[in-house]
Amino acid sequence: METRTHNLWLIAVSLFAFSGVNFGSEVDENNLAYNMASADTHWAFVPLQKPAVPYMDSATGNEVDAFVLKKLREEGLNLNPSTDKRSLLRRVTYGLTGLPPTYKEITAFEADNSPDAYEKFVERLLDSPAYGERWARHWLDVARYADTKGRPNFRDGNRYSYAHTYRDYVIDAFNEDKPYDEFIIEQIAADHLDLGADNSELAALGFLTLGKAMPSDDLIDDQIDSITRGLQGLTVSCARCHDHKFDPIPTSDYYSLHGIFKSTFTPKEEELPIIRYPKNKADYESYLADAAKIQKRIDIVAERIIDTWIWKERSNAGVFLNVYEEAMTIEDDLSVTGEFTVFAQSNDISQEILRLWINYLKTEEGRSHPVLKEWFEKYANGDRKAGEEYYNELFKNAMNEELEGYEDVRAFLADSEGPLNPDRELMRTNWLARKIREPENAGDMMKKRDELEWSHPGAPYRAHVVADIAEPQDSPIYIRGNLATPGEIVPRQFLEILSRSNRKQYTNGSGRLELAQEIANKNNPLTARVFVNRAWGWHTGTPFVDTPSDFGVRTTEPAHVDLLNWLAASFIESGWSIKALHKWIVLSQTYRQSSTPNPEALAKDSENTLWHHFPKMRLDFESMRDTILKVAGNLDQKLGGVQVDITDPTTTRRTIYNFFDRSEPPGIFRTFDHPSPNATSPARFETIVPQQALFMINSQFMIHQAKQLANRVTKDGGVSAEFGIEKMYRDIFQRKPSQEEIAIGMDFVKDFESYPDSLASRNRSEIETKEPLNAWELYAQLVLSSNELIFLD
Repeated sequence: METRTHNLWLIAVSLFAFSGVNFGSEVDENNLAYNMASADTHWAFVPLQKPAVPYMDSATGNEVDAFVLKKLREEGLNLNPSTDKRSLLRRVTYGLTGLPPTYKEITAFEADNSPDAYEKFVERLLDSPAYGERWARHWLDVARYADTKGRPNFRDGNRYSYAHTYRDYVIDAFNEDKPYDEFIIEQIAADHLDLGADNSELAALGFLTLGKAMPSDDLIDDQIDSITRGLQGLTVSCARCHDHKFDPIPTSDYYSLHGIFKSTFTPKEEELPIIRYPKNKADYESYLADAAKIQKRIDIVAERIIDTWIWKERSNAGVFLNVYEEAMTIEDDLSVTGEFTVFAQSNDISQEILRLWINYLKTEEGRSHPVLKEWFEKYANGDRKAGEEYYNELFKNAMNEELEGYEDVRAFLADSEGPLNPDRELMRTNWLARKIREPENAGDMMKKRDELEWSHPGAPYRAHVVADIAEPQDSPIYIRGNLATPGEIVPRQFLEILSRSNRKQYTNGSGRLELAQEIANKNNPLTARVFVNRAWGWHTGTPFVDTPSDFGVRTTEPAHVDLLNWLAASFIESGWSIKALHKWIVLSQTYRQSSTPNPEALAKDSENTLWHHFPKMRLDFESMRDTILKVAGNLDQKLGGVQVDITDPTTTRRTIYNFFDRSEPPGIFRTFDHPSPNATSPARFETIVPQQALFMINSQFMIHQAKQLANRVTKDGGVSAEFGIEKMYRDIFQRKPSQEEIAIGMDFVKDFESYPDSLASRNRSEIETKEPLNAWELYAQLVLSSNELIFLD
């Protein structure tokens, strides 16, 4: 076994050695991946030009159809006939708002034969607040949005107290049709913009700040990845340790971006800017009073804890000096493996203070300090024992007022520049949460303070922002990604493949604004293409490029590249209007096609690459849950606000407002294919698993909504079975039931009413069995669980 493992290891190393990976800082110009001139011919890197619209002999349709028809007719095919009006209205209403149309809207549309009836309906959908909620949810997948840091035991708390302000910013941006170039710039550099009196756009910086909490350089990598994959469709993070194996992205490009975010920091939560005060003055005053009470209690406990901690750590000063030599052999990066932690714990000393000692004693100031100088002289001369004895005795009796030299020691320890002088505010806000021998209720008080920020109706809203450090710095290229092996320093600037001869070094602070402007530049070949591709995919389930976050050289040219380019160029010409982009797509005959494929077309193009029919689509979890709430008459359509717990079956807000804990995501989200918020998501994947059906049958949410729906249908009493079934179909499916469906429903209700009462409560939870489901409630649950509800034709 050992021989086999060794051989496999040798094979792996050999393959890796010949893989062409360049770990150095220099670009291999002979490697196609790094030959910028060759990469220029890749379709996605070619400057965006608006192609001419092909001739179309049909009076109906728009430019989208002209491009699609050209490709279809080259293969002897044509567009499918238009779908029926009900299916079209369901398709576009879900596509733009994530909610179903009403039966009344569909019947009115079916009766309206005016040529602009559909366009007017689309305009109403785009003006609906529900539109912003639907399309914000798409964007939040790209932004890897969640409400927690993903580290339950994180010393600064796990929750992002104001994450909802970023979510609400995105909703408002879509509803207001904020130009996409502005949308980009605000999410990267809103703090560099002249926002005037209204600073609410600062919430846009949540794009950078609301990822998973990680060590500094991993956090920077996450920010680089979210920006480059999310906005540019490039996997730049692959160049962190070596030149990109396939794309024209050398390691130097990665560290050019690294310098930008190394020159950026995230302020403490209590320093975050207020972007909105509560409208109710009494609520705000109540919040201030509650906050003051909690803070006063925290301060009292904090002072007691700090005083105790200082005494303990100062009395250990001799221990710190004694272990200096051994501690110096422990490299900082070994803390990841736990060696540094074990070392500190074995000596009963604080890791933080041990690091302060080591760093201080490495400096010339530390070695020449009057109190430490004699010890260092003895130590440097090899008389370690004498040095240890000298300072052991000195610090061992540090609290004895009669000790000769004590005043010098005390002054040193209290010196604002000394390594043991505590930043009391830092300890109060950060170290207190680490339970440094504090009473049990101290942590609880910290939690109460945090909860107050997001739960009190009078709490002001703050934005999770970033800011530039005082002296921005360029980063070195860390060889093989190892921080211990810095190489050549590279300037902060944009990717070479996207800037070429116009490449400029960034000099405005960290460079974030300059970076954002280059991404949002109309001459950037990727920005519009990447977003248009995402939007097409969100509308149809099938993007032009099936790797929405990777437009690199391995991505083959899409079949409808001319249509993609035309839409991208038109998108820019429209002033980056996302609503204009929607209209080009949903007003086309291509979008209005029937979803029933033509057998001849299917034989020639089984993957529907040429778009000869509209693909059937399944609702995502958010749309499914929101639909069930709406048809049951329970949906709360209030816009924005703090998060709610949608795992509570009685919660009626739209699913976008769910509190999402990235460390413990609700199981129902995993069941229904919600993407992980730990990285930017290229697209949602669809699975079919038994748990999905079990949720529809057994979950308390479904049972609760079925009861509400049945009660709404039968609330007048004495309703006939036929009327009740018809009303339920109109509400749920926006159509009348067939005679066969009515007969089946009537038989179900009649048969169930003859069953023993005990059957109704079988396998129900205690909360639901207090009032067993009656025949109408079970019928409502049956209809709500049907495929017709969750699939779009």
